[in-house]
Amino acid sequence: MKQILLIITAFYYFYPLWGQSPCDCTPLVPPTGSIVVVNNPGELNQALQQASGNNGHITILLNAGIYQLSSNLLFISNNMTNLTIRGATGDRDDIVIKGLMFLMLPPAILPWQI
Repeated sequence: MKQILLIITAFYYFYPLWGQSPCDCTPLVPPTGSIVVVNNPGELNQALQQASGNNGHITILLNAGIYQLSSNLLFISNNMTNLTIRGATGDRDDIVIKGLMFLMLPPAILPWQI
């Protein structure tokens, strides 16, 4: 009986990790202000540089795709107020950002960079 209870508990605990249900949240409102649409990691870094120079105040829309990073993204600092990074389609499954492997980064960088 303990084994069955353990299996049920483990299933209940880990189910969200592999069986994510569709998002039932309200759709985001359309972005306003300065909007930059990006299609690849290079454009994403350029948009972050633009946001840094403008102290934020920008919405970066990621078009659907896999963004395989070959270097760390620009650090998003506290001066970047009103910076929004979101998907252009509104579907969370349309965008994957693949960062560098954690083993390749010094531990001090991990909390702040992808």
